[in-house]
Amino acid sequence: MLPVSKPAQRKPGLGGPKPQGAPAPGARAAALARLLRLAESYPDLPLGEARYPGLSPRDAALAHAIVDAAVRRWITLEAIVQSRLDRPFIEVDAPVRAALLGGAAQMLFLDKVPPHAAIFETVEWVKSHQANAGGFVNGVLRAVSRLLYGVSTDAMPAKTRRDAWTDQRDEVPLASGGALALHAAILPSDLHQRWAIATSHPTALVKRWAGGLGETATRDLLQHNLIDDPPTTMNVAHAAADLPAACKPHDVPGCRVWGGSREDLAAILAARTDVWVQDAASTLAVRDAAGLSPSLVIDLCAGRGTKTRQLAATFPHAEIIASDPDSLRSTDLRGVAASCGRVRIVPPAALREQFAGRADLVLADVPCTNTGVLPRRCEARYRWSRDQLDRLIALQRTIIADAAVLLAPGGTLVYATCSIEREENEDQVAWAAGLGFSARTVRRTMPVGMPGGPEARYHDGAFSAVMDRGGGG
Repeated sequence: MLPVSKPAQRKPGLGGPKPQGAPAPGARAAALARLLRLAESYPDLPLGEARYPGLSPRDAALAHAIVDAAVRRWITLEAIVQSRLDRPFIEVDAPVRAALLGGAAQMLFLDKVPPHAAIFETVEWVKSHQANAGGFVNGVLRAVSRLLYGVSTDAMPAKTRRDAWTDQRDEVPLASGGALALHAAILPSDLHQRWAIATSHPTALVKRWAGGLGETATRDLLQHNLIDDPPTTMNVAHAAADLPAACKPHDVPGCRVWGGSREDLAAILAARTDVWVQDAASTLAVRDAAGLSPSLVIDLCAGRGTKTRQLAATFPHAEIIASDPDSLRSTDLRGVAASCGRVRIVPPAALREQFAGRADLVLADVPCTNTGVLPRRCEARYRWSRDQLDRLIALQRTIIADAAVLLAPGGTLVYATCSIEREENEDQVAWAAGLGFSARTVRRTMPVGMPGGPEARYHDGAFSAVMDRGGGG
């Protein structure tokens, strides 16, 4: 399958100046404008959820749904569109790529959108960006419509669904379970390439997992990663009062699934400091160190402070120092510090001077490839490469070495990732032995949960190791 990148030059018939007087943006126009920016940066898609100021809540929800569907199934959509093109997708200008992906996403994955509406408004939007591209986009999207529905003009034709994804060349698996059946077998005959396109993962990553995990586990993992609305899990292990009825049981002790509204959840989190949102697998790193009695704890990569909050609850008599190099997260981290009382934020540059050789416990929840949390961080799969992995391995080792400097003799390092890659996990524990660390516990937690499955069973993937450092280190 061809990658998407900004072309060096326009193909004849698809270029041209942007006309003046573009229409005011509605839901689809706002979504396509967002996809245009993403098409220009792919595969390095930005983090965070887009905002759509000026749209009604209903229109903003539609815009979000279009963009989310396109981002989650980018590789799938690109392959489907490519099957209807007479030229490589890479050679099509970014506004046209955005229009084709956005239009196809609506037809494949938004069941309440009539195909004629998706096609018409997409064509009108692309004409405002490239005057002579409307006919081209119209023709391609109608071809995609025929591939999906067998027709291209009906207001709401029926899609053909199957109860399960069976790896056929005419199937697209769905986040809700089951699969869509296409009207042509367009997916590759090679199994791993077919899985990659059907589930929107880079082929190299699928082949890597198949070689390391086996084909059955890889197929399950790919389906897990299709989940587009992971449940909200709460850490309630330190709850000091009764929990609301909307907190449903979870398979992992000390966790609950939130079953109420976002507004009610926000109110509870604002009123209580003894419960917070945290995936069940994420809780395990600090839990594995709960038997310790540290006086000084440093959260070296605190992020937005989720594990910082857990550290403060787990070690109520310890001083907690939180630090993170990303200034954009400082607002959330300051909020955690204010609510916990014993948490102090210290800039990374000041850690060595103030705390070298003093910490009893250091938590290093390091940057990683995020391959254990792809339902929540779907854009991370497109950034995956061996070069990225090597850069992260080097950064992780730098952080481990920094942690070693901060630890007192006999201190403990909790090393954690949300990756399932051996090089970021078990291999780093082995490398840390050269710095005098010995592993007390090593835990790899694979992602659990399938499309359409029970929320109480769902959790992300994670890795953690509790490592003691010798007194002479």
